[in-house]
Amino acid sequence: MLSIVTLEIMKINRIIMINHILLTSLLLFIVLPSFGQDYEKVLREQQNFKEQIVKQEKDSINITKSLIAVKAASERLKADIEALRKEQEMLERGLSEEVIAEKEKTVGGLKEELAKLSKTLETLKSRQQAKTMQIADLKKHTSDLNVYKGDIAKLDYEKCKAMLKMPYSKLDVETLQGMMASANQFKLISGFEDYKQRLAFTLKNKHLYDQGRSLLTTSYNYDRTINIGLKVRTLRTQKANDAKKMFALSDEQKDDLYDLDLRISRYTGGIKELQKIVININKDRDVKHIRYGKEKTSDAASACKEAIKKYLVPSETNKLQYVIDRYFSMIPYLGGLFDQYKHELSDNPLFETKIEKEILNYVTK
Repeated sequence: MLSIVTLEIMKINRIIMINHILLTSLLLFIVLPSFGQDYEKVLREQQNFKEQIVKQEKDSINITKSLIAVKAASERLKADIEALRKEQEMLERGLSEEVIAEKEKTVGGLKEELAKLSKTLETLKSRQQAKTMQIADLKKHTSDLNVYKGDIAKLDYEKCKAMLKMPYSKLDVETLQGMMASANQFKLISGFEDYKQRLAFTLKNKHLYDQGRSLLTTSYNYDRTINIGLKVRTLRTQKANDAKKMFALSDEQKDDLYDLDLRISRYTGGIKELQKIVININKDRDVKHIRYGKEKTSDAASACKEAIKKYLVPSETNKLQYVIDRYFSMIPYLGGLFDQYKHELSDNPLFETKIEKEILNYVTK
């Protein structure tokens, strides 16, 4: 009995010592994050506190179990002492002094063991109280972090809402997709569902806006130009309708769409104007005379350039500057075609250019 109790006490003391060291180390390094600390770090801090709370609560349960075990051992010792005392009284008259002394020694040892158990019980109670206070302190830190995390979430939420009003030319698809992926962090904030729908609406519009901008920098296609142009104009002119998940555009977004709509609407007209320039040069009497002539000298090339000049250089007698401003400057791909056409003519004005075949093959219906 004595050896079993002693081992139980040693086991309990080891548990207490290990938990005490771990908890003391934890508390020494707990520091609440200052305002403005990274949101992700706050989440990691909070998770760490939660894990420590679970561990400390498990330790507390183990201490409670140990208390019960020690109390049971203590009761058994008391019973043994009482039994020995009664046995001593019954046998005292017929026993020798040596036997009586041995019994008294046994009783004394049991009393010492009982005293140790009583001391251990008091120690365990003290440790358990400290553990309870430490768990309460950890929970308070976790609660503080929850408040802090909520404040950060609200700030980020307002920032994200403001981004949805930015002009489409300043937004990028990756950022909006990232906002969609992390949107659920705001699910406990009032207005979350409306925010999520507006975010999806903005992302969809951004895709359309980028399609329109890409259209202006790629080879002309009549059907694609009409299709995208119609979608842009519809978005620009539609009225807000929350039920249909069509939300009001900011003034800056309206300006972006108006500018894009205007440029797309001029693409077909710009192709026609560029085709006119090519046709007029090729039909020009002086140009044809020089090109079809037998002489292909530098003088002939210079004369041909001079004849072409009135079609390629803005002047008061032509409307080229108007065409450049209205079409070629507004549509990057058109401007590039015009510049390439002029460059090829400058290199060899005596022959039709390669680029003009592309220009004349565009179907504008």
